[in-house]
Amino acid sequence: MQSRPLAIAHQPQYRERNREAHGFDEVCKISTDDSKVTVLVVPTDEERMMAREALRALSRSYITGVLKEQKQQPFLVEVSAHHIHLTQEHVEALFGKGHQLTKHADLSQPGQFACKEQLTIVGPKGRIERVRVLGPTRKYTQIEIAMTEQFKLGVQPPVRESGDIADTPGCTLESPTGSVKVDRGVICALRHVHMTPEDALPATAQLVWANMMLHAVVDPPALFERWQQLLRVDGFVMFSCLGPGTLRELRALYAQLGWPPATPGFVDMHDLGDMLVQAGFADPVMDQETLTLQYDTPQALLDELRTLGGNTAPDRFAGLRTPRWRARLLRELEALRGRGGKLELSFEVAYGHAFRAAPRLRPGEATSISLDDMRAMVRSGRSSPHDSRGGEAKAVR
Repeated sequence: MQSRPLAIAHQPQYRERNREAHGFDEVCKISTDDSKVTVLVVPTDEERMMAREALRALSRSYITGVLKEQKQQPFLVEVSAHHIHLTQEHVEALFGKGHQLTKHADLSQPGQFACKEQLTIVGPKGRIERVRVLGPTRKYTQIEIAMTEQFKLGVQPPVRESGDIADTPGCTLESPTGSVKVDRGVICALRHVHMTPEDALPATAQLVWANMMLHAVVDPPALFERWQQLLRVDGFVMFSCLGPGTLRELRALYAQLGWPPATPGFVDMHDLGDMLVQAGFADPVMDQETLTLQYDTPQALLDELRTLGGNTAPDRFAGLRTPRWRARLLRELEALRGRGGKLELSFEVAYGHAFRAAPRLRPGEATSISLDDMRAMVRSGRSSPHDSRGGEAKAVR
C-alpha cells in the first residue's frame, strides 16, 4: 500500500488554522472538520510546569541517593531463640506469691529485658529445658518456639504475629518450685523486625516523603519538628495534602442548610510554609492546584467521599444520621450540578518542599555603648570609655 506524504501543515486550510491559533485561553481545534484526525492545541502554564518538572527531578535524584546510601549502611540483625512471655499471675504460680521478674540483661528493644528466670516447656512428646523468660510481664502468656522444636514437643503451633494466640495449642511450663498448664499460647513467631522510630529513620535521613497524609494530622507543627529532627542538614522534605478549597461546594451547601461542617479545617499552603520555617526548615516552596471532579449521581459522589475517610472536624454532628436526613442530603446534592449536567466538587491539592537548615547559632550577650561614649572614644583614641590607658578593643555586638 502506498503511503501519502505528510504535507498536512503545508495545505492552505491548515496554514490558515495555524495562523489563527494564538491568544486563546482554552483548547483550540486547528484541524479541519472533515479530517480523520482531530488536532487540538492546549494552553499550558509554563511556570507551573517548570516548577513541577524541577520537583520531579529533585525527587528522583534524592530518592536515588537515599537508596544508594542505604545499600552501603550496615545494620545489626539479631536472631531471637525460643523464649517465654508470662503474665504476673503465672509468674507467681511458678516462682511464688509476690515474685517479680529479675532482670538479667537489657534487650535491643527499649524497655524489654531477658530475665534470670528460666523454665522448661513440656509437650505431649518431649520437653525443652532452660528456656529464658523475657520481661516485663504481659497480658497473656505466650511461648515462642522454632519450627523444628514442634516435633520435639509434639505440638503443631501456627506461624503468628506476637500477641495473636487465638486457637493455638497449649503446653505445661515447669520451674524448680511449681508448674502451670497453659491452654493456649504456643506459636512460631512470624518473621518481623523490632525498631524504634529513630532506628527506622535515623537523624541521617536524606528524604522525607509524605503523599496526601498531612491534612489528616492533628498537629502539623509538631510533625514538622519531628521531620526536622530526623533529617540531616540539607535533608529534603516533600509533601502533598488537601487545602482549604477542598469540597468548598459541599461545605457551602451544609452551611446553607444550617448543618455542622462537612469537613475538617484544611490548612492553607501559606500557613504550612510558615510552619516549616518555624520548625527549622529553609527555602520552603509551596504550590497548589484545584481539581474539579464530576459525578453522575449523588450516590456516586457519596461513595467516593466515603473512601477518603471520616469527618474529623471537632464540631461535626455528634451522632448518627437518620434515613430521612440521608434522603434529604441526596436531594440537596442535586444543587451541585454544573453547566454540563454533572455534580461537581473541587479538590485543592497543595504541594510543598523544603530543606533542613543548619542549626542557628545563638548570638552572644549584647554590649551596649552610648553614643556620647563612642564620641569620647573617637576623640581620645581610647579603646573603651572606661579605660583611659587604651589597650585591646572590645567587640561590640
